[in-house]
Amino acid sequence: MRKFWVFNKLKENEAELLLYGPIGDEMSWGDEITPKKFKEDLEALGDIETLNIYINSEGGDVFAGQAIYSILKRHKAQKIVYVDGLAASIASVIAMAGDLVVMPKNAMMMIHNPWTIAAGNANDFRKVADDLDKIRESLIVAYQSKSNLSREKIIKLMDAETWMTAEEAVEYGFADEIEQEKQVAASIDERFLRFYKNVPQNLLKIRNGVVPDDISTQTAPEDTPWEAPTLSDFTDKTWDELSDEEKKNIARHYAWTPKMPPDRFSDLKLPHHDPHTHKVVWRAVANAVARLDQADIPEADKDKVRKHLGNHYKQFGKTPPWEQDQNRTKLAKAKLVLLLEIIKQNKKEE
Repeated sequence: MRKFWVFNKLKENEAELLLYGPIGDEMSWGDEITPKKFKEDLEALGDIETLNIYINSEGGDVFAGQAIYSILKRHKAQKIVYVDGLAASIASVIAMAGDLVVMPKNAMMMIHNPWTIAAGNANDFRKVADDLDKIRESLIVAYQSKSNLSREKIIKLMDAETWMTAEEAVEYGFADEIEQEKQVAASIDERFLRFYKNVPQNLLKIRNGVVPDDISTQTAPEDTPWEAPTLSDFTDKTWDELSDEEKKNIARHYAWTPKMPPDRFSDLKLPHHDPHTHKVVWRAVANAVARLDQADIPEADKDKVRKHLGNHYKQFGKTPPWEQDQNRTKLAKAKLVLLLEIIKQNKKEE
């Protein structure tokens, strides 16, 4: 069972909760598993006095988020929330459970009215609208309990889909302290952001992944064996001992990284160049393509990676799998058009 949260026990009386990425997944839609399992994991930490909560999330399932907010709010530990990049939509509601909410200067918070996707007749849609109004009331209560803003002011901010800087969040009372800027790891799902109307451009710049330039355009013989490299294949140094330029050169052997230079060697995804000769290795390219859909890479960046790896396919005189599918679809359509034309012609002759 997949979970979208991680609890870690730090000391006897202290623990942390990580909420990175979407709130909710296939296990949380419309059932009771999420609140029950979340509560069990929290209780398993024992009699803690401090719970540090780290959030970098674009939002998600409002019901899962409401349940998490309520469970955290009731817990007796002191709750310190750190917004590590973004607390948007229902993630901002969860942040309101904090006794202290801390935001780096470059972090953001967003509040808006709840919305959903529905199907049905007019009566169904009237019920959906009534349900959304009830949900909004519960969100208003959460925001009011932290900020002490008037109900009317909160409604105005929600109606406008308000994106707040750390300074604005503190001014409104949604956050308490501002700390120095911090580098944000890529954990936001682009598919969620496209549903919002007013996403600030600087947020997209913070979280965009990088498809590095190739270290070399030369290809190794097609039958060259392949094994994924380790850091020791590139250097005798530790990652922290490397210069930014050295880190960038290692990254150029890979297809994707959250930022340049990468923070960690483990951030690098899908190697396809030999670490010693720097040439493109066919078996590595094929392996990278096979692993792409399972790789920890934001969906919004995968098309860029496909284009990058597709160019290497063509270097070896091969057609990328996705283009093969497109060609088969085009051929099938062409055959269908020809068949329909033949049928049409036969009818005319009859």
